[in-house]
Amino acid sequence: MIEYYNETTKAIKTWDEIKLDNRNTSFPEGPPLSHILTELGYAGVAEIARPTASASTKEIVRDGVEKNSNGTWMQKWKEQDRFSGDNKSANDTAYQKDLDDKAALSVRGTRNELLEETDFYALSDVTMSDLMKTYRQNLRDVTKQAGFPHTISWPTKPS
Repeated sequence: MIEYYNETTKAIKTWDEIKLDNRNTSFPEGPPLSHILTELGYAGVAEIARPTASASTKEIVRDGVEKNSNGTWMQKWKEQDRFSGDNKSANDTAYQKDLDDKAALSVRGTRNELLEETDFYALSDVTMSDLMKTYRQNLRDVTKQAGFPHTISWPTKPS
């Protein structure tokens, strides 16, 4: 969404919001013209990529705008705690557990699919190679890895 900033009022608005604020003004169809925005006291706000939070217990939120060294208004982001108050620690722990549980479920699903792809080697009329036995055991042991469930070193399927 394209936004515009008014340095006098400190307002950040969309073009539609600016038009609503100026109901008695007739505007041309289409996107706003720069001279009209300037006359109304607005300047465009450049979008920047939302940064990534440093931890699952943190979140990135909009924090207004700031002017860069070129004089361009840019979106401003800040990191804050996802939870606050008396139950912050309990909420952080519960949130992380939920993330861990979902990641573990996903990893187990992938592991099960990889095992199913090699199930026919375990049929009684097929001789399974030692490499395939090791591969399948390594798949089963994925949940025992130190980084589980967020960092997985997947074994390589033998040819």
